[in-house]
Amino acid sequence: MSAIDNIQEVNSKDMLIENIIRMIFSGILSNGDFMPSIRNMSERYHLSRNTVLVAYKELESLGFIEGRERSCYVVLGELKGTREARAQAAEETAAMRKAEENPVSTPDLISIAKKLMTDSNATLSRHFIRKWFTNFNASKDKFQQRNEDAKVDRDLKKNLTRYIKIVRGTRVVPENIMIMPGQQEALAVIAHYGKSLKKRPSIILGDPTSPWVLQLFTSLGYEIFWVRVGKEGLDVASFPDTRVDFIYTTPSNNFPSGAKMSTENRKLLLEWSRHHNSLIIENDACFMLGFGREIIPPLSEIYPVPNIIYLYNLAELTGNAASLSVLLLPPALRSPLRQLSLLLASENNQLNRQILSGMLGSSHLMKYLANTLRLRQIKFELAVAGLKKVCPQVDIWGLMHSGYFSFATKERALPDELKNKVLFPLALFCQNPEPGSGLRRYIYPVGSLSVSEIEHINQLLLTHNSPANRKQRKALPQQATDTGPKSASGAGQAPESDSSPVPN
Repeated sequence: MSAIDNIQEVNSKDMLIENIIRMIFSGILSNGDFMPSIRNMSERYHLSRNTVLVAYKELESLGFIEGRERSCYVVLGELKGTREARAQAAEETAAMRKAEENPVSTPDLISIAKKLMTDSNATLSRHFIRKWFTNFNASKDKFQQRNEDAKVDRDLKKNLTRYIKIVRGTRVVPENIMIMPGQQEALAVIAHYGKSLKKRPSIILGDPTSPWVLQLFTSLGYEIFWVRVGKEGLDVASFPDTRVDFIYTTPSNNFPSGAKMSTENRKLLLEWSRHHNSLIIENDACFMLGFGREIIPPLSEIYPVPNIIYLYNLAELTGNAASLSVLLLPPALRSPLRQLSLLLASENNQLNRQILSGMLGSSHLMKYLANTLRLRQIKFELAVAGLKKVCPQVDIWGLMHSGYFSFATKERALPDELKNKVLFPLALFCQNPEPGSGLRRYIYPVGSLSVSEIEHINQLLLTHNSPANRKQRKALPQQATDTGPKSASGAGQAPESDSSPVPN
């Protein structure tokens, strides 16, 4: 029996797509497997050949399969174990140092974090909006009578379940979904729940972490345990040997470094959480398009999970104009967190919920996702290509699915007009930056930049690192050319040459 025989009974194009995606995420179909022919799929599942063809084309546009000669399709998704086994075990070679480029003013971390989370192209389809409002106005009276709050929420949860299954490969129980106006409101409800249990709850935060998260839990008097985030994500081996109430993590795409948590660290995290009876707050908001050639799944394939609160945000899909956040709650937390949400969060706008539900359930969704992924790939590859022209072995953390990534380079390889204005030192977000080693890690906010802006950055990098400019900088004293802070061990050492490659 072939792997494709595992497909559940299907009666539509969308169900065929969802079932094939499920098989790729679960490993039933793996990288390099040949898909059955369109004729065989049509006969086996009693669908028209055109329906199967359209389904295959949509799967190809999303990066799950690839068309070859003679109408053959090959799976591009990779098994989780295979993908993680390829991850290098090397420790972080670029150290983070405290950012002191501008001693006059303190960097506004909230504004920088907002820029990193912004996708300049994230907005609902104009064609869909125009069509939706036309239908809305045509049947307004009937629409208002038929769509009460409860029905709107049921429809939205059903479509959210389908959407999360497509983009994150995760099955969700709709009854455990709690819809919130935004990400910060969702985190505030969780934080206040912890305060309702004890006077001074505790939480593990990765270093670096989001300034919003730090400010929230600090303001509520949480005891904070800092744990380093390296190339393989949160360093679970260095967790404290004591019970901690919460663990906040962004395992698929660390904010703001872009590091992904390795399989080994994921296993250790889940084991540690169960052993110490700690709740994991899994924020997946920075990784909307986690499918295709590089599948980076959430911590679980099915939610709810007793020890995980899963947070997802739709801002990367819709922009900030009509965004909602989703909490997937363990059954034991559904009632207390919903009670708190009534006190701490504003009511979700019903029109926003109706529009989002319509978009998530419409035929526009797949086309929009494919176009978004294609544009992100173009911008990511353009940015990485520009960096590699001046630093051939640049160390990249992050993938094209997110709106940002980080890279390590020499301080003098970047022109001053980019530092702290377009490209931001990762050390800004660190509580305990490590001593310098000649390299510095910067954050590249590709999502908030246009293609032409990235091309301009590439030109600035080439000009700044031209042989003539490098020769001129080498002739200047170290104090005049190196604006970054110096570690105690580096005092008095000769400056390194810009022309040497960045090690991995």
